[in-house]
Amino acid sequence: MANEVKKVNTLALSNIKKINTLTDANTKKLNTLEFTGAVFTTVSTSGEDSNGTTGDYKWHKFIASSGTSFTIDTLGDDDSIVRFVLVAGGGGGSGGHGGGGGSGGMYYDRSLADETTVTTQAYTIVIGAGGAGGGSAGGSDGGSGYLDPGSNGSNSTITPANGAHTVVTATGGGGAGAYNDDNSGYGLGYAGGSGGGAAGQRTSATGGAASGDSDQQGGAGGDANSGGGGGGGRSAAGGNALTSGTYKAGVGGAGQAISSSYFESGQTFGGGGGGGNHASAYPAGEGGAGGGGDGKQSPDGDAGSTNTGGGGGGGGGGTSPEPTGGAGGSGIAYISYKYQ
Repeated sequence: MANEVKKVNTLALSNIKKINTLTDANTKKLNTLEFTGAVFTTVSTSGEDSNGTTGDYKWHKFIASSGTSFTIDTLGDDDSIVRFVLVAGGGGGSGGHGGGGGSGGMYYDRSLADETTVTTQAYTIVIGAGGAGGGSAGGSDGGSGYLDPGSNGSNSTITPANGAHTVVTATGGGGAGAYNDDNSGYGLGYAGGSGGGAAGQRTSATGGAASGDSDQQGGAGGDANSGGGGGGGRSAAGGNALTSGTYKAGVGGAGQAISSSYFESGQTFGGGGGGGNHASAYPAGEGGAGGGGDGKQSPDGDAGSTNTGGGGGGGGGGTSPEPTGGAGGSGIAYISYKYQ
């Protein structure tokens, strides 16, 4: 039976050692209320990458694309919140003055109960892959290397065993637009958890929008000019390519740090990819903090970092064959709960 006694004279149960010389194990009731000792959440896992503790909280990290799960064996009655982080795969950058890929959608430091039913059952985790970089067909300046956009990243999900309960979905990051790709308009970035950047040399092209559940959306992709727009990051939109001065391509939007009070410390995810630019004339954009790949003047854009959901960087331009965009980074998941 769960504790019915939470506090005595303003003191939490965990801070009380004895009442009238008796420990809680020897005290059955207090003013008719059950007094059975603290019950904490317990969890078992399959396929986790690692685990650790921070204070009274235990965390588990998951990075494998499939075959991972956690099971809530016991739900505690004292701060029984199960917190989670879920990051989708980042979008790929495009080649040929390419745009940067958008970061994967990211839930962070949230209670799992805000998104689905939390009870004693198993939850399967799928970690989304990053999207491929565009421009892999190669070709001369303005040719087929300008045709292929970056691909969207894949979704990451947490699926309860009970099919009536909501599946939690972080949406894959948007791929960057390509010059000769007609995405309801040439060079436009694609929508995703964070939006992909627009292709350079398309001066009226705009970045993709953030999509999916609002709790996991990041920023929109940046607009193009000579250089590509930066991919959106979890905490900021991708930068627009400059229209004067240095004509620098757009920088990737910044990612989001997770709380070291509940999870592994020093972790930031969801940076957008930087935009690419001309091989000799104008600078490329840097990727956003949290795994975003750098855009390049030449050759290929940098890939988003593995297990960050970072967007891929845009490739350079003005060379033959055309550089390609960088692939997006794969996603990641954590859970955390009070264990003592």
